[in-house]
Amino acid sequence: APAHHTYPAQYPYRHARDFYDVTSVNNGKCEYFRSYLCNGKPGYDGPTGLGTPNGTAGFSNAGAQQVTLVDPGTQDAGAGRVVSLRIRALDVSARATSLDYTATGLPSGLSVASVPGSLDGLITGTLPATAATATVTLAAKDAGTGQIGRVTFRIVSTGSLLDSAPASGHVTLGWGGPCLTASALTAGSAVTTATCDNQLATQVWSYLPGGAPGDPGTMTVNGMCLSAAASQGSQATVSTCDSSSSQEWQLLGFGLLQNRNSGLCLTQVSASSQAVSEPCGNARQGWQLPAGHVLSGVGGLCLGWSGSYGSSLRIRTCTTDPRQQWSWTARGVLQVPPGGWCVDIFGRTDGSPIQVGDACYTPTGSGSWIAGPGGELINAYTGKCLADPGTNGPGTALAQEDCYGEAGEIWALN
Repeated sequence: APAHHTYPAQYPYRHARDFYDVTSVNNGKCEYFRSYLCNGKPGYDGPTGLGTPNGTAGFSNAGAQQVTLVDPGTQDAGAGRVVSLRIRALDVSARATSLDYTATGLPSGLSVASVPGSLDGLITGTLPATAATATVTLAAKDAGTGQIGRVTFRIVSTGSLLDSAPASGHVTLGWGGPCLTASALTAGSAVTTATCDNQLATQVWSYLPGGAPGDPGTMTVNGMCLSAAASQGSQATVSTCDSSSSQEWQLLGFGLLQNRNSGLCLTQVSASSQAVSEPCGNARQGWQLPAGHVLSGVGGLCLGWSGSYGSSLRIRTCTTDPRQQWSWTARGVLQVPPGGWCVDIFGRTDGSPIQVGDACYTPTGSGSWIAGPGGELINAYTGKCLADPGTNGPGTALAQEDCYGEAGEIWALN
């Protein structure tokens, strides 16, 4: 029977000596840099785990008075932002009421302390203004038993993901559909849809991301903000920008614009031209924003390409080059002129190259990209992230990688 406040899945890893190691076997092919996933080797490997059991001792807690800290995973945040991160802790000892926390590798400005009335720890403070990646090791000691639990994770802080000149123009319902339109440029005016007209200031919108990984943004027209009430079916309006959650919109991919306050999506009513709030997933929610820069979490660089069909996608210094102007369509496709070419994957494995092609509307969805919670662009076919490998900066050819929250996997559409 497992000990109270432990994770039984940990036990074999604490008692590897109680397994017969299997070191010569393979069950397929895997990426060269993690061949352990399909080849036997000393210690842990994919085909055989830690080996075969030598008795049952490997599945026992063996009476250890252990402390366990739950890994929070990589934490992505904007440089200079306030941080509040709670770390969950477990202790086998029923007498423990708090733990003593220490940390190494915390960015300056952050500190850790125990949470009153709890075993948990809390990291708080303000990140430095300079973007960086920190590897943090947290230790929690039970003063009564002397047992110490540890966890190591990363805090990735990025520079601003805001473009100095964000794109502006028509917001259409799908490709070539009606345009999102403010009935007037005064506070409280209703938002509708209408035939697109290049002469109308009420149809010139900009999407401004929040500036930090995964932050919601705002939709503005002539300096006024798109607003939504919390109730389903409520009319969208424009109002004076006030940084409230009712004016914050998250790009979910596939054209969905979700209001942070209500959790509902901007929708065109099928029987009229009104724009209202409805549960996300409606067919009349596929909005296409103006083409603009896709900023990287690496030094404010941009997604770009050479202009040659089949060429590798690269991360580049942001310019006004049209080869850096991307549209994220209602089908999740990232398109760029000329010819509507798009971002596609060539291979399913980690490290496969990302190229510009013309076959993004395939049944597999290999050309469709979904927004992740930390600003990732996740391929709908492979579940892997659009990435600048190793965050190496300008000129680096992009690839798809497993999503780990690296700075090179963070993007923002402006």
